[in-house]
Amino acid sequence: NVWAKYISRELDLKYLNVAKPGAGTEEVSMHTIMCVHNLLNKYNEDPSNIFVAVLWGVNNNKHLFWDGEDFRSYGIGSTIEVSEDVKKFVEYKTKVDSGGYDSYRDLYNIYVTAIALERYNIKYQFMNTSAIKQPEDEKLTGLFNVIRRLYGERAEKHYGLFNDADSFDGYLKTVAEPIAYGANNYPYWGAESHEKYANFIL
Repeated sequence: NVWAKYISRELDLKYLNVAKPGAGTEEVSMHTIMCVHNLLNKYNEDPSNIFVAVLWGVNNNKHLFWDGEDFRSYGIGSTIEVSEDVKKFVEYKTKVDSGGYDSYRDLYNIYVTAIALERYNIKYQFMNTSAIKQPEDEKLTGLFNVIRRLYGERAEKHYGLFNDADSFDGYLKTVAEPIAYGANNYPYWGAESHEKYANFIL
């Protein structure tokens, strides 16, 4: 059980989980937008009956690639099976991209997704696994702040976007213990922890 399932129960909504482990913000953005598009146009769902909740994993240097069937995310330390070409691409791109670029890219993808959902008149709630950090590079900071201004008041309703205390990992570290650790020492939280975060959001 994950946090979103507890939220759906509390709000008495049908639950559809399309999340993929280890997905970067580009992949999450694409799949979220296309999933909503299909619900509206293929299955004729009423926008008023849809509520989208996204937990964004940020600052993890994930890069998008096409695997022949779908878009996938891969980063240094990822455990999914990929070709050597993908591994080399990610290794080289990670060396070239600065952490500041990751912050800009993640905020941009979040903003694009919000705009798309609003265009469809879809209610949504965004949360972050950890807060996005301000880029240190001066030029990237300027680009980052443009997107930050465009995102505007949405940031006030976005849990953990710039404040780690109410992010998923930041909050849970104060009330629970991870059940395991994965790649890059990333914490995995059990069902009880997910329920605690859902209650925090609600």
